[in-house]
Parts: sequence; C-alpha cells; structure tokens
Amino acid sequence: MKDAHAMVVSPDTLFSPRLLWHAWLDVEVALAQAQAELGMIPDWAAKGIAAAPGPPLRAVNHLEAHGLTAALTGGAVFSPSNISTK
Repeated sequence: MKDAHAMVVSPDTLFSPRLLWHAWLDVEVALAQAQAELGMIPDWAAKGIAAAPGPPLRAVNHLEAHGLTAALTGGAVFSPSNISTK
C-alpha cells in the first residue's frame, strides 16, 4: 500500500501485478474503515489493517509464478494494449 504509491506509474506499470495487489489491499483498508465507522469491527482492528504493510515484491512474484492473480481476476490480463478508450 505505502510502497505501491511510491512506485512510478507508467503505461507498463499501471496494470502490473504489484499495483493490482496493492489496489485490492486499498479496498480492504477502505472496507475495514467503513466497518469500523458502522461499529461492525473495533477501531483498533481497522487501524491495524490500514497500518499493515503490503505484500513484499517477492511474494507478489511468487503468486504470479503460480498464476494466482489470473485465477483471482478470472483469467483477465490487463495491459494498455487491451483497454478500450471508446
């Protein structure tokens, strides 16, 4: 989460597995914060989720090597070349 935001974003990195995983984690943080506001989870839990570091690059590479990102995205491959601008 924090280190992904420091990453230089270009057409080549925009759809990288690393940024994809960090985007998913950002959604988890937002969900935890909303649940804490509604009293569904304790505030300390939401703060702990927000403070947790994202996965190390080595872990992302391992997940990619085993096709887990593709499995989680339904096999969709995101790249600048297959995004419609229409």
